[in-house]
Amino acid sequence: MKGREKPDPHCEAGGEILQESEEFREQALWVRRFDSKDALAAFAKKYAKMPVTLTGPLCEIQIVRLPQHYGLLVKCHHIIGDAWTLTLIASQLCDLLAGKGPAAYPYSDFVGGEAAYAQSGRREKDKAFFLERFKACPEAVYSCLRSGMSMVLPKNSMMCL
Repeated sequence: MKGREKPDPHCEAGGEILQESEEFREQALWVRRFDSKDALAAFAKKYAKMPVTLTGPLCEIQIVRLPQHYGLLVKCHHIIGDAWTLTLIASQLCDLLAGKGPAAYPYSDFVGGEAAYAQSGRREKDKAFFLERFKACPEAVYSCLRSGMSMVLPKNSMMCL
């Protein structure tokens, strides 16, 4: 908990890290129609500024329609999604449009895979690789990583890899 004044009640209780999950449930999708790409871009710009909270849905997907095109507008909290996530979502959409069923990726499979990775020789090789790469970073970064401490980088800073 170094670097923070008090624990986040959504993530920690009594010094223990909390992790909650919910059973899958279907959610309605918005279908938004736009007359032009400019109208879509204006909406997307406003939509992107609306925060995603930890107490609500961590991912929102909307279907967008233009006169000659269609697609998805996706907003995910960084805690659950990244560029790879967006690639998977786009791939699933293409599969659905091609008449294929969607693939499911249960979180429990991810947890099992992470547990296996944590005990693997691959993890040790990955750790050695990144520790070697971090040697080129400023000493403060390397020292924190070498000692196993967690660290929060100042805004607008970069970590070299």
